[in-house]
Amino acid sequence: MGNAQFMCAQKTWEENPRPEMLPVDPNMIKIIICTLNYSEEYAADSGAGQLTCDKDGSRFLDLCLQGGVPEENIFHMMDTPENCGTEFWPNKANLSKAFKTKAKEIKALGPDAMFVFFFAGHGYHQEETGCIGRDEEDGQDEAFCTLDEGYGMDADTVW
Repeated sequence: MGNAQFMCAQKTWEENPRPEMLPVDPNMIKIIICTLNYSEEYAADSGAGQLTCDKDGSRFLDLCLQGGVPEENIFHMMDTPENCGTEFWPNKANLSKAFKTKAKEIKALGPDAMFVFFFAGHGYHQEETGCIGRDEEDGQDEAFCTLDEGYGMDADTVW
C-alpha cells in the first residue's frame, strides 16, 4: 500500500506561463503559518505515524524572515502543548479569526499588499454542499483538518 496514494496522481500537465511577478515590499506581506503534527496518541489511533509539519512551518518561517518580512506580519499557529488554549492553537475558531484579522490588515495596506497562507497537516474531502453550486470537477470539497484542545478531530474541527 506504500505507493497507492500516488497511483492517481497527475503524470503530465500543460505549462501555464505566468506573467512576471513584480517585487513586493516585505512590509506589505501578511502571512499565516498553520502546522499540525497531531499528537502521538492521535496518530497511533489513526494508524498513521505522527507528522513533522512543525519543521516545514519553521523552515517556511525562516524563509519569510530571511526575505525581510517583519516578524509582526507573521502569525504562526502550531499544535504544541504551550499553544493549547491560546490564539496560536490551530483550531477552526482561531484559524477563522486569524484570516479575518489578516484580511483587515491587508485591506488597510491597499492593493499592493500580499497574503500568504502556509498549511501543513491533514486534509479531508467530502461531497460538495451549499447553495452556490457545484464548482469541483470531482464533486468533492477539500478541507483542512484542525484539532480541538484535546487533540480531537471531528466535523467541528474540519475547516
